[in-house]
Amino acid sequence: MLALAMVTRVLILLVINFFIFTYIGPVIFGINYLGFSQTVLQDTLRMQFAGPSQVLIAMLFFTSVFNALHVIFSVALPYFVVTPLSSMVPQLASEHPWISRLSKT
Repeated sequence: MLALAMVTRVLILLVINFFIFTYIGPVIFGINYLGFSQTVLQDTLRMQFAGPSQVLIAMLFFTSVFNALHVIFSVALPYFVVTPLSSMVPQLASEHPWISRLSKT
C-alpha cells in the first residue's frame, strides 16, 4: 500500500506540476518558475542547462523525489508512533470512536 500511495502521489503531482511550471505560472500568473529555478539550481548546485526543457525535467524530477519522500514521512512515521501506543493503550485500538466512550457515563 505504501508503494501504491507513493506511485499515485508522484504521478498525479507530476502532471499537476508540469501544468504549473509550463502554463499556470507563466501564462495565468505571470511567474517564470523555470527561470527562477534555473537561477537557483545554477547558483546552489552549479548545474548547467542547455535550455528550458532541461530545467523543466530537473524541476519535475526534484519535485517527484520530494513527493515520494513526503509519502514515506506521512505514512511511516505515524505508523511507528501509533503502533506502539495502540499496544500500550488498548483503548486507542477499540472498535468504538473515542467520543462515544466519553458520552456513555
